[in-house]
Amino acid sequence: MFKDYCEVQFELGNHAKAMAFAPAVSIDYWQELAERRAELSLKEESEDAAYNCIIANKLADATQIFEDREEYEDAKLVRSL
Repeated sequence: MFKDYCEVQFELGNHAKAMAFAPAVSIDYWQELAERRAELSLKEESEDAAYNCIIANKLADATQIFEDREEYEDAKLVRSL
């Protein structure tokens, strides 16, 4: 039931709602949604792409985004994780 809700919300672009309910399905499902959100934000070159990558544990991608934006302190911090 919750998984269907999450999928519909994600498809509608309500990623935050989908992520909020995903742990009710499982932590693995939450991680899957986080990865999907990160990939989508990378593709769309979203302002939140770096943060979505951090949430999805895609630290190399987040570091690269920060470096591309010349946000070197953030890149250094993420690299240290």
